[in-house]
Amino acid sequence: MHWVLALMLFLQPNAPWDVTYQDTARAIAQVVDEEAPLFDDDAGKDRTTVLLVAVAYRESRFDPRAVGDGGRARGLWQQHGGAALFDPATAARRAVRALRTSMGACAARPLDERLAAYASGSCSRGGSASRERMALADRLLFVPEVSP
Repeated sequence: MHWVLALMLFLQPNAPWDVTYQDTARAIAQVVDEEAPLFDDDAGKDRTTVLLVAVAYRESRFDPRAVGDGGRARGLWQQHGGAALFDPATAARRAVRALRTSMGACAARPLDERLAAYASGSCSRGGSASRERMALADRLLFVPEVSP
């Protein structure tokens, strides 16, 4: 959990909601521990972790109370649904499943574009947003010695 928190602080060191970072880091670490990784390689769990961090950063800047998309998207990963998405643990479980669904639905696309359905609702759109989130996750995987 500590390295997840360190990544969050590296990306967004100061925010009015930074008191929630520990809960968010715990939720990410727990869902990665409980769910199958999104990637089928030796670094699958680590890659899944950094992808969840990257997407939460791009979607909400780690604000668990964020609201977007005309009031329809909520929470860290800006998913459509009810107020339960303001809870980091609930949102993390839903996010990893939504990312898995997008990666499967867009499996014919290059790996860095497989979040297109997550980002835009369709594999034929959202390639740019997907590439940006995947690139950030790749960079985070190789951040040297980040400490809280």
